[in-house]
Amino acid sequence: MRALPTTLLALLLAGCASTPQKAPPSSAKPYDFAADPYPSTYQRVPSPPVLLQHATVLTGTGARLENADLLLRDGRIAAIGQALEAPADAVRVDARGKWITPASSTSIPTSACIPARG
Repeated sequence: MRALPTTLLALLLAGCASTPQKAPPSSAKPYDFAADPYPSTYQRVPSPPVLLQHATVLTGTGARLENADLLLRDGRIAAIGQALEAPADAVRVDARGKWITPASSTSIPTSACIPARG
């Protein structure tokens, strides 16, 4: 009866005495928190080109473009101007009477969206 615990103990000690195997070298670079503390996980969704036509566009430099077109490709602005040519598969949106303005998700403080209590 005593042979079973002794055998188990011998097996456990033999397992601990073996040399650990090294992990294969990784090709990935180590993460550098100081260089990029909050990395983005955003990935663009594939979409057809979109042409917004005949809008009033305010640029980031303060210019106001009347009756302007804005072409989006892969979720990014590809061109701004008048009478832009767009690919045949582009979704065309008539934006007459609409304004297109520069914006950022961080341009308005969150506290500005909360009504004041009185």
